[in-house]
Amino acid sequence: MGIMDVFNPEDRVSVKFSDFYALMRDSTKVEFMENAINCNVPHRYIRETVTGKAEVEPETEESQNGD
Repeated sequence: MGIMDVFNPEDRVSVKFSDFYALMRDSTKVEFMENAINCNVPHRYIRETVTGKAEVEPETEESQNGD
């Protein structure tokens, strides 16, 4: 008898609510990232969505010269 024979398809597992919430939050985050990648959303916007912080664009040489 192997270890997989111990588990049934419908076994229940006790999970703390905080662990369940973290699991659901992270899985939702991954699903949004996967959808964004599949829709060719630029990486910068995906990073901003995940972190919740806007990225500052680096100044280019043209913007410093006033052109």
